[in-house]
Amino acid sequence: MRHQVSVLQWQVKIPPTIRELVLEMARDNPSWGYWRIHGELVGLGHELVSSTVWRILKGAGIDPTRRRSGLTVHWVSRKRGRSGSHRARSGFPGRIRE
Repeated sequence: MRHQVSVLQWQVKIPPTIRELVLEMARDNPSWGYWRIHGELVGLGHELVSSTVWRILKGAGIDPTRRRSGLTVHWVSRKRGRSGSHRARSGFPGRIRE
């Protein structure tokens, strides 16, 4: 029979400074999801995984996704909305056939 290990034994304790940074970024930037907050923290030199940011937000009662801002637009509709005008603004002349 295999030895069973509690999941909690493998979890690393989150430093209070990281927890404070995550919650501050979530408050100051309501349109950011946990992936964006994770990316910003990694860019600042902190070593953590995105699931840690998710756990901090979820534990504080904050929705870890961008839905909490009320500003979310599905990526497909954004892509469709600018697909026709993107080439015109890019400066690329393209070919004109007669």
